Amino acid sequence: HAVVHATGSSLDRDLGIPGEELAGSHGSGAFVSWYCGHPDATLLEPLLDSPGVVVVGAGNVALDIARVLARGPAEMATTDVPEHVLATLRRSAVRDVHVVVRRGPQHVRFTPAELRQIGELDDVDVLVHDDGVLAAGVEEPEDRRQKQNLEMLTAWAGNEPGTASRRIHLHFLRSPVRLEGADGRVEHVVLERNEVRDGKVLGTGEQETVDAGLVVRAIGYSGEPIPGLPFDDENGIVPNDGGRVVRDGVPVPGSYVTGWIKRGPTGVIGTNKHDAVETVGKLLEDLADLPEARYPDRDAIFERFAEYGVEPVTWDDWLNLDAEEIRLGEVRGGAERVKVAGLDAMLDACRSAAVR
Repeated sequence: HAVVHATGSSLDRDLGIPGEELAGSHGSGAFVSWYCGHPDATLLEPLLDSPGVVVVGAGNVALDIARVLARGPAEMATTDVPEHVLATLRRSAVRDVHVVVRRGPQHVRFTPAELRQIGELDDVDVLVHDDGVLAAGVEEPEDRRQKQNLEMLTAWAGNEPGTASRRIHLHFLRSPVRLEGADGRVEHVVLERNEVRDGKVLGTGEQETVDAGLVVRAIGYSGEPIPGLPFDDENGIVPNDGGRVVRDGVPVPGSYVTGWIKRGPTGVIGTNKHDAVETVGKLLEDLADLPEARYPDRDAIFERFAEYGVEPVTWDDWLNLDAEEIRLGEVRGGAERVKVAGLDAMLDACRSAAVR
């Protein structure tokens, strides 16, 4: 009767600064997909041969990237990261991960649990660079999570560099203004100090340089157009009224959206649950006027797949892949499973009757 599009926001937003095209500069979507074993990201091969890394962003994605790069290989071996990712992390020369935040520490949008985790990493120092903002005292936020963040950051503000093998630096009131490097790859990030006046972040013109062979921007995402549907390029969403797709103000019969392709890349799982309820409500309101659905049988569906040269993955196939990942975890030792990342390898595992 209808199609609900839930394609999300998969495109990384750009910083829009000179040097962003240099090798070693990545969006967080691509970088996170690489270490999470997404089959589209197996060829990324990030450059981890320099001691310094810069991560730009004030959200949980930025913290997650910093945590992965700062954790020791022995810790990462207990996770489900694919073997090619673990091999790269074992060779990593990264020692200093710089998280760059354009606003002050009282404005960060980290969830307290994510922020707390970077302070619990083994053999990692957390250092706060905030131009003395925390030491001078800031007004206590009303939001409970921001208050918890501020308490942790204030405690860490007194940290001095210790003997830990790796360090996570939290730089507040800083914005990258350009990436510099020779031979086509990133070597330095030039930051501008900011100040907040009347709620606006303004550059002061004062600059500093951070050495980095890898830069990851975690500043948000945008959706991709869906063939046949209207698209709002400015906001990266499909125009809609509560989830009902609209073209020039008129509903597109049988077409609905939910999640980030509906409202943009904001919110968490709970937000998406409420969002989905709204979309389904619109669909149910329209149900009587939607085209009558036809229900082909299973054989007809598979015949249609075959016409396009598509061999579907069945539930039994997926169980084979699941068993193979659990087996790989046993082989590695200490991991519940290890992800099979390459698409060909995934399909080979799915088709293997010998796995289970």
